[in-house]
Amino acid sequence: MKRKGLFPGLLLIGSGLFFLLQTWNAPFADYFLRWPSIFILIGAAFIIQGLKKKQAESLLPGFIFLSYGLHFLLVEMEFWPAHPGMYWLLLGFSFLLTYIVSKKEGLGPGIFLLLVGIALFFGEEVIELFGAYSQYIEQFWPLVFILGGLYFLFVYKK
Repeated sequence: MKRKGLFPGLLLIGSGLFFLLQTWNAPFADYFLRWPSIFILIGAAFIIQGLKKKQAESLLPGFIFLSYGLHFLLVEMEFWPAHPGMYWLLLGFSFLLTYIVSKKEGLGPGIFLLLVGIALFFGEEVIELFGAYSQYIEQFWPLVFILGGLYFLFVYKK
């Protein structure tokens, strides 16, 4: 008989440990047990379920929750850049990790999102490379998102 309660079980155990360590005032509780840890916990539960039950559809939300939780935790510790481009980079990495683990979809969107993240992270330097055309780039860059979305909706096939 298959167990159906893997995700809720992991989530309840992780939440119980989270609150128990806070209640007991563990030495590292103030440092690590903050609200981003909930994202990390949810992401880990999704990833474990996806790997154990071979459910590729659980991997992407797992990697997104895990990477955003780590991002917010590291930003709070002033160890990590709080740049908006990081959100796109983390989404791209989440898609690529899902593709690597599941060997299914995610490669195209992962590469696209990584490129967007890099462009946002180094936006001013990228725009300066185009010199006289930089005013057009600043004005029409949202079209890249629209065209990318249309491509993935209507053209991209695995």
